[in-house]
Amino acid sequence: MRMTRLDFKNLGWWIEAARTGGYRAEGVATVLNVGQRHLRRLTQEAFELSPQSWLNDQRLVDAPVALRRTRSVKLASAELGFKQASHFSRKFTERYGMSPESFLAEIKDQEKRVLRSEWADSSKAAQMSAPDTRMSAPDMTTGLNAPT
Repeated sequence: MRMTRLDFKNLGWWIEAARTGGYRAEGVATVLNVGQRHLRRLTQEAFELSPQSWLNDQRLVDAPVALRRTRSVKLASAELGFKQASHFSRKFTERYGMSPESFLAEIKDQEKRVLRSEWADSSKAAQMSAPDTRMSAPDMTTGLNAPT
């Protein structure tokens, strides 16, 4: 990824650089082929934050997506550049008001509710489209069983 004059205004470009650089200022500077001082000036201008402050914030923004994808606190924390899962858990809880484990449990509960709802909907649809095969008592005039 090569830096151009206008790139620093593109948030998507910054997010990609953060992910590629492992959410570390040194990594982002390497990805962008700029020095640490220049990176500091750019992030100060773009976000009014130091590079690492912005990166720390960005990895917490990305945390729910990483948790949904990996379904693991340990894997998500490693993917986001945290050295310890406990540090990730503490920062996630500070940011979102719930632990990553609680977040994952909520996702599982939501998926169960959706599946139950879809199953109930498909069962109702199947019942409505199925022909009625119940038979009544024999019709005395014809001697045949009439459908109910």
